[in-house]
Amino acid sequence: MKRSSRSGFTLIELLVVIAIIAVLVGLLVPAVQKVREAANKMKCQNNLKQIGLAIHSYVSSNGTLPPGVDVKRYSGLVHLLPYLEQDNIYKSVNFSLQAQDVGNDTARAMVVQTLLCPSDPQNQVPVGWPGNNYVLNYGTALLWQQASTPGPFGMFLDKGVAFPAGILDGTSNTACASEHLKGDWSNAIATPRTDLNIPAGALPTTPDEAVTLCLASDPNNLSQQFRSDSGGYYLQGQHTTLYLHVGQPNQRSCAWKTTPMMNQNATSYHTSGVNLLLCDGSVRFVTDSVSKTTWRAVGTRDGNEVPGSDL
Repeated sequence: MKRSSRSGFTLIELLVVIAIIAVLVGLLVPAVQKVREAANKMKCQNNLKQIGLAIHSYVSSNGTLPPGVDVKRYSGLVHLLPYLEQDNIYKSVNFSLQAQDVGNDTARAMVVQTLLCPSDPQNQVPVGWPGNNYVLNYGTALLWQQASTPGPFGMFLDKGVAFPAGILDGTSNTACASEHLKGDWSNAIATPRTDLNIPAGALPTTPDEAVTLCLASDPNNLSQQFRSDSGGYYLQGQHTTLYLHVGQPNQRSCAWKTTPMMNQNATSYHTSGVNLLLCDGSVRFVTDSVSKTTWRAVGTRDGNEVPGSDL
């Protein structure tokens, strides 16, 4: 009796097919991730453009920029809410109270999607906090909590800087806002990219000294960890809503407690850089390799510097 022949894969052929599939998956996954990040980056840029439009609308109504932090500790971002189509949240804020008052707990917890960058992998925030990835430019001054700063946004003011008259370097040469990653919410965990460290040694007297001391700190030493709550909220004005142009993008951030001094840098999970909103309303991507001269020049509003071609 004649046997019927059956076709099928040999073991070698099966292994070859599996290897080909593995190679294809290996090529496909990075491509998908790259496409997803490109979309996230574009969404983040659009968020900053919306913030820029809101700032210009605020100026049209008030004649000045919003204060970076007002006298009751409300952040400049809160004052932009009506111009970000978030008038309902703005009206829920009780401005007769201090920003941190429990009477504002409901408003404090309200999420504004325009203030969240989709590239930030930290999606969990403490109960009652909405999260925030966008910060206003305090400038290059190390001393924290000052009313007048080299940047467009100071602290504890009733009114912000005159615009555009107060932007003497030109609105296209002055940073308005950028990005900052959300923290891990625990001083018992070392997360070097988002923790605010306390450097050892003497207080810095120049931006260069601040950067050197900060980079010399040990990000894995929990005794040198100051705060881990960056990007928690936008209602209260503090390090969660302001950043400095002391260190370059995505460098380590630090603070000194004995004298309120700060070196909090713009940070993001975009590949090799951060998105930057200029005071003219334009947005551009600035790489981590931007020179400190250019980065500090664009961080001031009246220093008479001209940013280099690497911006």
